[in-house]
Amino acid sequence: MNDDRFFERLRDDARHLQITPDGVTAARIAARVRARVAAQPTMSQMLAAWLRPVLASVTALAFAAIVGLTWLDAAETSSNNVTMDAMASSTSTYEMALDGETLHVAE
Repeated sequence: MNDDRFFERLRDDARHLQITPDGVTAARIAARVRARVAAQPTMSQMLAAWLRPVLASVTALAFAAIVGLTWLDAAETSSNNVTMDAMASSTSTYEMALDGETLHVAE
């Protein structure tokens, strides 16, 4: 905005970086593009193009579920060291530390 000739200078500076294909190269590129557009994919190519991403997503989801379930199972078993049945069948006293005080609980 301050310099009205900025884009003109930019174009002049970048002109030597542009690639201009000759007639033969342009014809080869055009022929390759037309051949790829005209070629119809086979059924196996079409299925592969659709099923590979779907199967990869399902595999990632299954892996995440397995890891999550394993983590939940490990967390659940480590937190249940003493069950309620074991506490009810025991006749000893229990100690509980709360705010620096030790409380004794008996039956």
